[in-house]
Amino acid sequence: EEEVYDKQRYQANRDSIRKASKQYYQANRESILNAKKQYHEANRESILDAKKQYYEANRESILDARKQYYKANRESILDAKKQYREANRESRLNAMKQYYKANRESRLNAMKQYREANRDSRLNAMKQHHNTNRDSRLNAMKQHHEANRESVYEYQGDQYQDGE
Repeated sequence: EEEVYDKQRYQANRDSIRKASKQYYQANRESILNAKKQYHEANRESILDAKKQYYEANRESILDARKQYYKANRESILDAKKQYREANRESRLNAMKQYYKANRESRLNAMKQYREANRDSRLNAMKQHHNTNRDSRLNAMKQHHEANRESVYEYQGDQYQDGE
């Protein structure tokens, strides 16, 4: 009877261990499945969050880059306009300076030529005046000498007539 009791106790103990083991493995399996499910869910959410953050950061980065590009482009255009206007202004100033210099030189050359021509004209006029004046004086002197000679001849002729 004790043997039967031991056998029954052993059987009950064995059944209890099997049942406990089965419950343990069942609970462990469910726990593992839940843990896997939670892990995958958390991993999925983490991946989605990471993707969302990546796209958001990328979007902001693209917007910042675009903003910087447009700003740099605008500044570049403004600098180019400024340099163009400055160069154009300097070019116009240089052209004006060269124009006034050439105009001044042209007027100075014209004045020089005018003075030379006027000087030559005055010299020629003076020369002609002196020549005419000289010729006139020479003619007057010649006439005077001739008149004087004729007068002397007349006087001498009168003396010859009186002396006879």
